[in-house]
Amino acid sequence: MSFAAAISAGTNWQTATAGIVEQLAGRTDGHRMGFVYATDALTEMLDPVLDMLKQETGVMDWTGTTGYGVCGGGESHFDRPALSVMTCDLDASDYQLFSPSGELAALEAGGWKESFAPPLIIAHGDPGSENLLQAMTCTATTTGGFMIGGLTASRGRSRQIAGRMISGGLSGVMLSPELEAISGLSQGCTPVGPVHNITESVEHILVTLDDRPALDVMKEDIGELLSRDLQQIGGLIHVALPIAGSDTGEYVVRSLVALDPERALIAIGDQVEDGDRMMFVRRDPVGAEQDMQRMLEDVAGRLDGRQPRGALYYSCVARGPGLFADPDFEAKAIREQFGDIPFTGFFGNGEISNNRLYSYTGVLTLLM
Repeated sequence: MSFAAAISAGTNWQTATAGIVEQLAGRTDGHRMGFVYATDALTEMLDPVLDMLKQETGVMDWTGTTGYGVCGGGESHFDRPALSVMTCDLDASDYQLFSPSGELAALEAGGWKESFAPPLIIAHGDPGSENLLQAMTCTATTTGGFMIGGLTASRGRSRQIAGRMISGGLSGVMLSPELEAISGLSQGCTPVGPVHNITESVEHILVTLDDRPALDVMKEDIGELLSRDLQQIGGLIHVALPIAGSDTGEYVVRSLVALDPERALIAIGDQVEDGDRMMFVRRDPVGAEQDMQRMLEDVAGRLDGRQPRGALYYSCVARGPGLFADPDFEAKAIREQFGDIPFTGFFGNGEISNNRLYSYTGVLTLLM
């Protein structure tokens, strides 16, 4: 099994796509399936991009979406027309594209699920879809698969690719478990206080933590300086919900939606229940760099001396130039750790790892 990857930026869709075609020339013989990620500057031009890729590379089955940025080959591109792609020579029976229009149900009817379960699922989701989390759960449960991926990021329409252009819902590709994958997750936020018990809540509103007013607990954790002016903590302080049973201390980060100083309430971007656990976290560039390196070393330690054939990387739009001094930090770190392996990825509105939706993280998957 082999992979080929390319990344290209240009002044328009033609020059960006031509750069991809030039880099892939002579490297895609026998390749059937590919991943394609575009910056949202190309959202309205994905149709001709896809047509040109099919015609010039001979790869017919593509999956992908748009992000605020794309990465691959030790570099990243933001806010300009750019593409990052990776193709592979999987047998037609070793993968299955899926989209919201019914291909998932067809998997069971066609016997693919029984023959290749549990699959590795690479999924792309529309962050504006009301039933996105339900679709993720249904797909993972139906197939028994391990899902990774990211949510579309676009200042225009939300568009995905799964053999054809798609709007809304969840789409992507399922790969046979014969293709071994090793995955890791890097956090972009670090805890600023201890783990608290949610002792009273109403849907997404925190009323009390450890039997104390929620806002009072937050002020204590974030410190006097930040507590003096709570308007300055937007985008800096978030809530983290620890994942039950995680042996690595993983947590999902959710944004602060609103604060009510009079009643000491906190509204967050997720539903919670009494008895759940949570902690306050802070976006931290230094901590994020350190955790990225920790994740890369952890994944490398699971290779047992083998060299990965390819890689997929899904990062948050709030990372990249919004978090690191070097916009290429993540792509360079992957290349420094694993060498010049083919890899592709994008910066989206959410990251998927182990069937869960994360924020402010980077999800790396090595394909063996």
